[in-house]
Amino acid sequence: MKIDDYKVVLYRNEPDGWVAEIPALSGCYALMPTREQALVELERVFEMISAEYGDKGQPLPADTLSSAAAPEGRWKTAHGARHGTLL
Repeated sequence: MKIDDYKVVLYRNEPDGWVAEIPALSGCYALMPTREQALVELERVFEMISAEYGDKGQPLPADTLSSAAAPEGRWKTAHGARHGTLL
């Protein structure tokens, strides 16, 4: 599986910084000063987790966050078609 197979949640961490996470993968998150940095770091974390699963011969868990979980019109695209910011 690739990062594009998962929903990404991006939100502000007060007082400063942004969190990007893949809720379907435990521990797959990044906290950085900007949205862009959080998304880039999340990709690195995803690759690390993906490699760990591969080393164990296990598949990555499927994405469990359905698009129905997000209220209509409450997501906006932040980075690619599958990444969004919960408003």
